[in-house]
Amino acid sequence: MTPEQEVLRAYLEANKRVQATQTDGQIMPLAILNTLLGAAIWGDDPVRGGPATLEELAGRLGIGPTTLSTHLRYLGDKYRSDKDGLGLVEVEEYPLNRRMKTVGLTHKGKALVDQLAYILGGVRGRVHANSA
Repeated sequence: MTPEQEVLRAYLEANKRVQATQTDGQIMPLAILNTLLGAAIWGDDPVRGGPATLEELAGRLGIGPTTLSTHLRYLGDKYRSDKDGLGLVEVEEYPLNRRMKTVGLTHKGKALVDQLAYILGGVRGRVHANSA
């Protein structure tokens, strides 16, 4: 397998792992996966020393706050009144301003992101070793 094929295979395996979190047989849309990854990357802002607000995360992802809220319901506990969410993220009140909300990963979300990093990190090491 070429290094490029290894990267694509790892991406496919990571995508399969994400899809395995689905409970109703649906496929997670790419935009919602991007929101999950954004929450993993920017959910805890080390510069400010606390969680990112929904407005900050929406800006970094390049989507509107309403779209982000929909994605977070899908990734959170309750998507709609008749449909559970995936339980991967949690939205909480921002402690310094109760009108604002913050987003972070649940234990389940962190475990999934750790698995994705492991899958993709392993191929990165093999590709770099093969190109040296």
